[in-house]
Amino acid sequence: MLVLRTVFLWLAFAILLFLELNILPELYLKVSAIMRLIPSALLLGWFVIYIFNKDKSQLSKYAPKSTLTWLSVLKTIANLAIVSGAVTRILHYTHSQLLLVSGIGFLALWSSVLAYYSELKSDFNPDIIDAVEDDEN
Repeated sequence: MLVLRTVFLWLAFAILLFLELNILPELYLKVSAIMRLIPSALLLGWFVIYIFNKDKSQLSKYAPKSTLTWLSVLKTIANLAIVSGAVTRILHYTHSQLLLVSGIGFLALWSSVLAYYSELKSDFNPDIIDAVEDDEN
């Protein structure tokens, strides 16, 4: 599910960046309502998966220490960009949409690095098997 969340973030970032840079204006006018709803649906899907999925992944013990430091810095930058973008959007300042889009991009980058260095935890617990064997004797 971590990979699916990452894909949702990258798709939402790409569509929002496409809308912000106003690439192909004639296409933008034809599909503007749909293009505005797709990133919202993707971000809502990401949020629902993030909240309700009990992911059994953990960071690999082989991940470099510097990567863990950069992950925390990257997540802090992403959170600051998203919150400041939301506040400036409410206050109708210029370039607020760009702050929001860059925050989502940083969050997608963080999620990609996290998905690369994460591994699935095993449900196997050898202590349980030893306890069952002790009970049988």
